[in-house]
Amino acid sequence: VWLFLAGMAVLTLFELLGSYFCTGVLHKTHWDYSKQFLNFQGRICLTSSLAWGTGAVLAVKCLSPLTSRMYQNIGRRRRYRIIVVVLMILAVICALSKYWWFADVLP
Repeated sequence: VWLFLAGMAVLTLFELLGSYFCTGVLHKTHWDYSKQFLNFQGRICLTSSLAWGTGAVLAVKCLSPLTSRMYQNIGRRRRYRIIVVVLMILAVICALSKYWWFADVLP
């Protein structure tokens, strides 16, 4: 129950702050919960908060043990290679987002 409530609170706050960031910095509105039950300025709502709590429980209880087992089965040297490859892929995606896909959105 505590995991659900903590995940719901933290991730809902993150969604609210993300909404303010998108509106204030990017001048875009990417979601609108105005028609949802118990919404706050159309930025967050009860339904999405419950989904965040459920997602937090699933991530910690199901996904975390699976990734821990996978991580332990990989050798140390191979781990570093995988991390470097993943970070390189992330850098390419960020660069493509900034300069190609969403060049007019990101300042």
